[in-house]
Amino acid sequence: MLKSPECLQQQTSCLQVRWWLRGENIYVAHNIDVGKEIRYVLGNLKQQVMYEVRVFGYSRGGDGLQSSPTLEFVLGEILFIYLCK
Repeated sequence: MLKSPECLQQQTSCLQVRWWLRGENIYVAHNIDVGKEIRYVLGNLKQQVMYEVRVFGYSRGGDGLQSSPTLEFVLGEILFIYLCK
């Protein structure tokens, strides 16, 4: 899992979006490092397929807890993922 060198060198945390097809094991999920962005649009998704998404922070100290519960969605629905409040 690639992580931003900027976030690993500083004490500030960054975010990763983890997504996978519903029914697949989370261990085959795709991880996207979004750095300090508070919004992100997932690309290259298929219509009529159920996806699951979780977000977690990380820093030099390691990975944080993943968002819970897991967000489930089907492409075609309007979906905004706000990574921070």
